[in-house]
Amino acid sequence: MTPPPQRAYADFAFRHSFDIAQEVDAAPLAVLDAWIDKVFVGTNPATGGDGAGAGRGRVGLKRHIVAADAYETILAAAGLDDDKDGGGTVPSLLFNMGPFGSTPWSALLSLVEFVPVDGGAKTNVKWGVKTVPKKLDGDGDGEEDDAAARAFTEDLLTKKLAGLAASFKK
Repeated sequence: MTPPPQRAYADFAFRHSFDIAQEVDAAPLAVLDAWIDKVFVGTNPATGGDGAGAGRGRVGLKRHIVAADAYETILAAAGLDDDKDGGGTVPSLLFNMGPFGSTPWSALLSLVEFVPVDGGAKTNVKWGVKTVPKKLDGDGDGEEDDAAARAFTEDLLTKKLAGLAASFKK
């Protein structure tokens, strides 16, 4: 059975996507907790979270991305409670972005998976992003070129994951 975040991500109709990954020297749930605090919420109060969100995955947590005049919200979480999901489900978070302000997108969906490595002593953080560009005239046939925004976002997220990994180095 595919957990809800993975199913929602797989079913999302998109035009473009990219995937990044980073190995982290810590257990998956420790990395997930740190990812929420250090990457999703961050340390900048201007992009901090609005409210605590529900449960360990902080579902419903929203953050404002000032530079893009957009918000990201954690929509779903899986694999965070072995008693409920029977264990074996990869810890994961699903989040979206919107409204889109200055970005070239009309939709963005992201899945972050915290895959156990070396018996759970390490984690491979896999981050997938799917986007749908805005229409040029709002509802016409053409679409905005989002290549530069995707490249910028991929580079930024890669750096954020490298920083997360560095925070666990001994």
